[in-house]
Amino acid sequence: MVSDESRTVVVTLRFFGVRGRELTERQQEAVELIKKGCSQRVAAERIGISERTITRWKRRNLIFRQAVEQARAGGRS
Repeated sequence: MVSDESRTVVVTLRFFGVRGRELTERQQEAVELIKKGCSQRVAAERIGISERTITRWKRRNLIFRQAVEQARAGGRS
């Protein structure tokens, strides 16, 4: 039997995109473009998605959000 606490953890992890440890191909492309100094808007345009999609990825996917933060920090060096 699965406890309510376990269900809460699973639902929370799924909401934040922690189901897998891999980024999609488009997410990887976005991270690389941001690392090269592109804004979120420009990165989205170059890979053919809306800027809102990147915003949603960052909000829902902890791994993607951390990758973007690292890319921005690395891009400034």
